Amino acid sequence: MKNIILSILVFCHLFVSAQSVEWITSPQYDYLEPIQYNLVKVKTNGKVGVITNKGRIVVEPVYDSITGFKEGKALIVDNRCKQLIGVIYGATKSMNKIDGYEIDTDFPYFSDGMLAVKNSDGKWGFLNANLDECAGYLSCKNESVLPFSENKTFIKINSKEHAYFDTNGNPMIGNFGKIVDGYSFSNGVALVLLNNLSWAWIDTQGNVTRSIKAPKQKTLPTKNGKTITHCGNVFNFDDQWCLISGNIDNKLEEYEHNIGVDSYTSPQTVMLSVNDDILLYDGKELIPQRFDDIIILDGETVAVGRNGKYGILHIIPNQNFSAEQVTRDIVFYHASNEKVLYNISKPEHLQDKDIIIKLNDSNKNNVAFETVNRDNLIEISFYIEPKDDKLNRNSSEEYHVTVSCDNIKYKEESFTINKLQRKGFSISCTNNTISADSLGFANCDIIVRNNTKTKSKPTHISITYDENKETKVKVFNPGESIKIPVRINAVMSDDYIDKEINISLYEDNYPAIHSKETLTIHRYIPDEINNY
Repeated sequence: MKNIILSILVFCHLFVSAQSVEWITSPQYDYLEPIQYNLVKVKTNGKVGVITNKGRIVVEPVYDSITGFKEGKALIVDNRCKQLIGVIYGATKSMNKIDGYEIDTDFPYFSDGMLAVKNSDGKWGFLNANLDECAGYLSCKNESVLPFSENKTFIKINSKEHAYFDTNGNPMIGNFGKIVDGYSFSNGVALVLLNNLSWAWIDTQGNVTRSIKAPKQKTLPTKNGKTITHCGNVFNFDDQWCLISGNIDNKLEEYEHNIGVDSYTSPQTVMLSVNDDILLYDGKELIPQRFDDIIILDGETVAVGRNGKYGILHIIPNQNFSAEQVTRDIVFYHASNEKVLYNISKPEHLQDKDIIIKLNDSNKNNVAFETVNRDNLIEISFYIEPKDDKLNRNSSEEYHVTVSCDNIKYKEESFTINKLQRKGFSISCTNNTISADSLGFANCDIIVRNNTKTKSKPTHISITYDENKETKVKVFNPGESIKIPVRINAVMSDDYIDKEINISLYEDNYPAIHSKETLTIHRYIPDEINNY
């Protein structure tokens, strides 16, 4: 089977890498064809069966034929497609077996929930969707039946009794008299042959909508060698009756069908034909296996043919890990290491696999980290150490994470951590330049502000000044400021040089400086010297 005839055929959305392909069903079938409901018809040794596109067997491949789905059901038939073996239910991907009935090969399907069948006595009737034989006129005691259409069926009970019935087995009563022959309803009307050999159209209520006199028959050839029998406006086209109005030659085109080629579209993956081999290609590399045929099943599975045998491949999505950067900004409040959180979600098909994670900083150095597994989530945490030269200014650093499994690199991503300026406590002076008094001392107010957002440790901060003199302050509410008056010794070794004093603020138990100010104290000059 070669159902791909284009050298390049784009198909449905798959994103694969060379290593991310695994067999669901190894090549063992002679033929394989996707049908509805994610089911696949398979053939081996001349017999057919059905499996799911995940490889589960629904019907063993030991039967002659399986029909297409209609009304969610397909038929399993044997004995040259006549003997009914069972029914496949697409919605549940299950089957029910039955014996003792044959089907009409012209109508091998359910219609209006009913299936026309013939019992072992050669009588026709109907089975419902549960494969129970219907009662009354719909039971298997008739000469022939037509499939239901628009909730009506035409039944020849015997050579003399013919009538239309609904799905409950009630006969249709109308003003048309006795019917000799009838056809299925379509668009609310059915063509019937009355006992006077005239034709008529009747509606589903039994009313005659149009009568047609029976003209002489005339056989017309068509351009493709088929023939139609001309009876006025009614034609027998290869044993199928239809009504044609207007120009005959134009209307015949409606009954000629061309078989098209299936095609699929995707922005990422294409199927290539290389030297008569068909390969999958994801835009970067070829899947290593080569196949004679590839049939798309769904977004994750493909049926492939190789050396005359067919199997099913699972295409594992390549980049199906997802990442979440929990921590984006850190502030070194206490000159301690700050914690960073980063989460990785695992795909379902890798839940039980060992995942390898590598983390590097901007200098490509390995970063030590810890992981916690929570179902499909991997929580990564690591610490960043503060550097003294960066405590009082903003900076940032880029990190790189790589996720691998079974020697396959599934995800590679970079993220940035912003290292912000210290925001704990700050100090300032009401006036950075003051004058000493005649005793050589200077009075100064130091303003301390709490820049934190929440009240937390430490409980005290310390302010040092004037050759390691220290004042302790109890921590106050976030966002508030307090004024601390201090008296500084301004006695100078040289009466003609101003004195500079450094004022620093620390948190208890943390040596790093939070804030620093420089205070200039002018020397004391007596008035008599100033007036000299």
